[in-house]
Amino acid sequence: ASNFSYPSTLCEDANIQFTDISIPGTGSFITNWNWNFGDPQSGTSNLSLLQNPSHIFNSPGIYNITLTVSSSGGCAGTTTKTVEISGRPTAIFTADTVCKGNATHFFNASVANSGFLTSYHWNFGDNSTPSLIPEPSHPYAFSGTYSTTLRVTNSKGCIDSVSNDVLVLPGPQAAFTHDNENCAGQSVAFFDQSSTSLGYLNQWIWDFGDGNSATINFPSVQDVTHSYALPGIYQIILTVQNSEGCIDSVVQSLEIKANPTADFSYPTVNCESRQVQFQDLTLLNGGGNVFVWNWNFGDPG
Repeated sequence: ASNFSYPSTLCEDANIQFTDISIPGTGSFITNWNWNFGDPQSGTSNLSLLQNPSHIFNSPGIYNITLTVSSSGGCAGTTTKTVEISGRPTAIFTADTVCKGNATHFFNASVANSGFLTSYHWNFGDNSTPSLIPEPSHPYAFSGTYSTTLRVTNSKGCIDSVSNDVLVLPGPQAAFTHDNENCAGQSVAFFDQSSTSLGYLNQWIWDFGDGNSATINFPSVQDVTHSYALPGIYQIILTVQNSEGCIDSVVQSLEIKANPTADFSYPTVNCESRQVQFQDLTLLNGGGNVFVWNWNFGDPG
């Protein structure tokens, strides 16, 4: 008796394996197999004389598969089975072009074609853990071009995948220096040393750590000065942006020292033409030592 089997998942463009399970008559064996896959669009591939052939259906639809077998006893048997070939999905996606350190968002436009989409598998091309959600966001640690692959499966078990290059732009490098010795009430100079390998720097945002800030746009000079009313440790943040919209920030600590409190003493009784001894009583407040004294005795004559 002629008979054959095939996989439970039947998708277009897949290499489908057909397996002969025919049973010959008593005392004989099968000598010939004639397959007709009901797919005349496949040309000569529509027919096969193999025992266990495979066939690719290039279009979804209903196909009548026929197997005729002949035995050594001169007998023949034919079996026809109707199968449905499901359309495979079409994997489609786009992605933002972003700067290093920012998350790239992926937009999934895949189509099920048969049934509905049931699973997604994203490989971001940077050896990170794949994502299984429809539209992930992924941060790339370094700039460059990454080959990202999306594989989708529909409810018929059919699979499709697509790979696209994702561009991650290099960001600028924020950097600055400042005066080393700084006291309350004095102007502190900040010197920008930022750079960018893409485009040009077009904005500097200085946060002075005391509630004050300054925003400077190209082509203005980006170096700034700022005075602090009170001593203390301040966290200075410089954020820079380049012409591609990429940003970077750097933080540095700045110590503002307390000014000394000048004071002195002198004798309570002082007479003309006699030496008056003055005693420095300066309070250092922030520590250190006094190394310059400037006295004015108010006696120009």
